[in-house]
Amino acid sequence: MNGLLELFYDEALLISRNHKSSGGTLPSKGIWGICLQRYIKLLVGVVMISLLAGCLGGASISIKVSPDPVVFEFGDTSRDITLTFRTHGFGTLKLDKFVVQLFDDEDTAVWTYEAKLDTERFSIPGITVTEEITVELPNELIYASKDLYDSELKGSVYTLVITVTGGKNITKEVEVKFE
Repeated sequence: MNGLLELFYDEALLISRNHKSSGGTLPSKGIWGICLQRYIKLLVGVVMISLLAGCLGGASISIKVSPDPVVFEFGDTSRDITLTFRTHGFGTLKLDKFVVQLFDDEDTAVWTYEAKLDTERFSIPGITVTEEITVELPNELIYASKDLYDSELKGSVYTLVITVTGGKNITKEVEVKFE
């Protein structure tokens, strides 16, 4: 902001010198009034654009999962996935817990991973953090023979739910396909 004030000050000084050297008079509002009006208009514009862009609406995060969908084949017992967290908005971001759950086609949790975060920090938009986790299939989803796998699990679609709890709960769902 100091740069803007210096710009307006330099502009005001230049206009003031030009008016004095040409024998003219300053506008009735005065040069400082004109600069202040311009500064206020600019400030209001920046605030409005920030509000429309969601920057001042409070801090939050978004989650991106890769690969999407997560695919398991016969013989797979686990799959590494990449989670990308990105901050949005300005403000305090409170994070309590990080939970990853695998739900079967009947909405029953068959696998859960949980980590306690217990953090509260000031956040600015655009910060990206990448984490890798391993989704492990429970023993009841690991089949000894391909025929049994094909008849029991192949073609099923489960849901992987990633949740971050805190000030705002953020949830991301991804399909888990068994091929």
